[in-house]
Amino acid sequence: MDADGGIRVLHVDDEPAFTDMVVTFLEREHDRISAQAATSPANGLEQLEEQDIDCIVSDYDMPGTNGIEFLDAVREQYPDLPFILYTGKGSEEIASDAISAGVTDYLQKESGSGHYTVLANRISNAVEQYHSRQAVQETEQKLSELAERTDDVLFMVDEDWSQLLYINSSYEETWGGSIEDLKDDPRSFLELIHPEDQERARESMEQLLKGEPSKLEYRVVRPDGEQRWVRGDTQPIRDDDGTTLRIVGQVRDITEQKQRELHLETIIGNLPGYVYRHEYDSEYPLLFVKGDAETVTGYTATELEEEVIRAEEIIHPDDREDLWADHIAGLESSGRFDSTYRIITKDGDIRWIHDQGQLIEDPVTGEAVIEGFITDVSDQIQREREIKTQKSFINESLDALQDVFYVIDRNGDLVRWNERVPAVSGYTAAELDEMNAAEFFAEEHRERINNSVEEIMQTGSSVVQADILTADGERRPFELRGTRLTDSYRGETVAVGTGRDISDQVQRERELERIRDLFEEAERLGNLGAWEFDANGTVVWTDGTRRIHEVDTEDAPALEEAIGYFHPEDRARIQQAADTALKTGDSFDQELRLITAKENQRWIRTRGKLLSGADPGTVRGFIQDITKQKERERELQQITARLEALFEDSPDMINVHDSDGTILDVNTYLCDATNYSEAELVGMKVWDLDQAIDPDQAHDLWADMEIGERREVEGVYQRRDDSTFPVKVHIRRLDNAEGNRFAVISRDISDQKQREKNLQQERDRLDEFASVVSHDIRSPLSIAQGRLELLREESGSDHIEPIDRALTRIDTLSEDLLTLARGGDYVSDTEAVDLAELSESCWQNVETVDATLRTPFDRMIQADPSRLAQLLENLIRNAVEHGGEDVTITVGELPDGFYVEDDGVGIPEVERDDVFGTGYSTVADGNGFGLSIVKQIVEAHDWKIRITDGVDGGARFEITGVKFPT
Repeated sequence: MDADGGIRVLHVDDEPAFTDMVVTFLEREHDRISAQAATSPANGLEQLEEQDIDCIVSDYDMPGTNGIEFLDAVREQYPDLPFILYTGKGSEEIASDAISAGVTDYLQKESGSGHYTVLANRISNAVEQYHSRQAVQETEQKLSELAERTDDVLFMVDEDWSQLLYINSSYEETWGGSIEDLKDDPRSFLELIHPEDQERARESMEQLLKGEPSKLEYRVVRPDGEQRWVRGDTQPIRDDDGTTLRIVGQVRDITEQKQRELHLETIIGNLPGYVYRHEYDSEYPLLFVKGDAETVTGYTATELEEEVIRAEEIIHPDDREDLWADHIAGLESSGRFDSTYRIITKDGDIRWIHDQGQLIEDPVTGEAVIEGFITDVSDQIQREREIKTQKSFINESLDALQDVFYVIDRNGDLVRWNERVPAVSGYTAAELDEMNAAEFFAEEHRERINNSVEEIMQTGSSVVQADILTADGERRPFELRGTRLTDSYRGETVAVGTGRDISDQVQRERELERIRDLFEEAERLGNLGAWEFDANGTVVWTDGTRRIHEVDTEDAPALEEAIGYFHPEDRARIQQAADTALKTGDSFDQELRLITAKENQRWIRTRGKLLSGADPGTVRGFIQDITKQKERERELQQITARLEALFEDSPDMINVHDSDGTILDVNTYLCDATNYSEAELVGMKVWDLDQAIDPDQAHDLWADMEIGERREVEGVYQRRDDSTFPVKVHIRRLDNAEGNRFAVISRDISDQKQREKNLQQERDRLDEFASVVSHDIRSPLSIAQGRLELLREESGSDHIEPIDRALTRIDTLSEDLLTLARGGDYVSDTEAVDLAELSESCWQNVETVDATLRTPFDRMIQADPSRLAQLLENLIRNAVEHGGEDVTITVGELPDGFYVEDDGVGIPEVERDDVFGTGYSTVADGNGFGLSIVKQIVEAHDWKIRITDGVDGGARFEITGVKFPT
């Protein structure tokens, strides 16, 4: 690139006229581009040696050396130079080869001049990216120089610490070791670590190899005997999957800092307690402990730092909860905390300590840390505890009650209460001191409470139930018992009482009622009923039993009358079952017919057993209406018989196998088609029959299938004589109580495969024809169109427009020929397509003059988007050509597809069978390919198309058989 930002382009193509035209258009399209031409790859290589080139644009199909071979030659000398393959012979194979060879971009020649703008932009983008990469390399060089100027040791090793990827020279200054030795053995630095610190260093390395970061302070002993303290901060670098790619680290010399800390330790050692420090976001582990920790805790400072015993474990279990949260709350509000709690010493003694801390900034790392000072206050706490034990025994006893205790004066105001009152009500002591007793209760119960207080004052006692209303609005039922006493201190009469929470009792009563409702609902939903009879002939029926018998009265019949409801043929069985249950205790479970009070016959299931310990003997059970179940069983038997007939008479091959692939059942047609007997096929594995099945893949397929789900695959069945034939296989997972079962329906597709083979041969011939049209017609046509555009700028000749129309006609014919030749009956994978949105897009690609498009279609369809776009564009173009410049075109919905219609002249019924023929057209300049292409695309999707009259008299094309995605 020039200093002023100009881009020098070399265009290589074996057609000089086309090359010159491309150079002209590139310089016109982009004012920064200066282009020059070469007519062969050899000439192009010569120009590369003679002058600086920013980008190469090359044709593919050239004599002697094609574009990719030319690219290989350029890459040998200029590995990063932008290279754009610009060819008229486009294919996926060429594109793939170009990408493999390292092409920067790939662009296919097109008719008209519009694509030169695209080419100019591709060139500009490629050159910009090329120079950006060069700038990145320069930046990396500067970063390397910066790393060498720091006093910290910076290093990088591979994921298992076996290869040194980078280290700066500060290593030799700090360690005194050789970088060359470190390259030979990246772990040799461990030999210069102080013997007492080497084990911790190895543990840190193992932590990093597991993908965890590490921070560590340790001593280094240089070869000259000098000892230094260092702090290492090392991190694993991981990819998106969490796999460690390499390890990077920074090591800083902290010798002076450590010397200051030793001086500080001497001062702290004389204090009555100890100082500690830990990270702000983690209470443990402790970063350091200084002072007389052993006198307070029984553990040395080293034991606390190295977590021989975690500081958290020293705290008494009853004081651990919320302690850390309290500390954080104090730090966030004031930057300090002040706590008193118990610890358990190394000898097992319990001591009280006073813990004061504050948030500071680590003078070395700059990170937020917490620094605290702990002293033993056990003696002070012991004195406070002795004072507390002197409280009134009465108060403690009252507070120990599980019931609320209260004293109320004659006005109903609270005078005294135990701790259960604020605990239950949620009110504070200050709030209780201002409240009247009635205010504790739900509004509808307050009069009841006032009456109870009055009753106590008059009669001496009262018992009342009412709902307490807590401070949070919760209602809780209580039973309150009060007694009248005289307060000797106040000299007045008061009501003294207790209150007991009866929520459980009320809940049990409500639960019992709920169970009754649930039982009645279960009887209705399950069409069930319960019954009971005893040796005296007394019978009890529930509502459900009466509903099943269609009995209106609430009275249950006698036992003999109850048995009389059963079908005459079943009465003896139920009578014997009832007698046996009373005599021997045997339970029974029977399905019988019942004749209801309204003369309806029902099937019922009844089950009963003798209750133990009942006097007289009592049998209890249930009855269930199973009439619908019996009807379903009869229907299932009929369906099973029909399915068995279909299985044997099916024109398709059928087998059923289990989840291990073992064939369990086959039909006659499968035996006939493979020449195996039924005995030979049953027990055979499906992959022994179908040669296309891989056992592991088959197991994965079956495991993913839901019950009732269908899958379609192709297979190859092997006959008994080892000959094979292709099949289309439909697999369905069955709902079977015996285990996983899979039904396989197969059909011989030998004829279909032969047709596909013949069709592929025809496609190969058409593809060869398409390549000739693409390369041998497109290049001279592109030259002619380009030259015509230049001529239009230089001359106003009357011959220009006729020439332009002729060239456009040739271009359209080429496009349609290529579409017919390359389209065939092939579609790519289909997907959900918004038909209305695609129609609007296609409308922009067709010259529609003053025509109008309507799209009253709001569904998605399943189709190949590219080929569907071709269909729509051809139908729109056909409507404009035959319906006039102001025609209105509508794309609308059908129950199983869509239609495209216009309000033009329409198509006579006698011509509708001919319009889809190749070359048929009623327009003077029409080529007759458009509707042929439409039919081709319809058949490729397995759709159908027909022509009819439009609503307004024009032509209407209806496409049916379309699938709508769910």
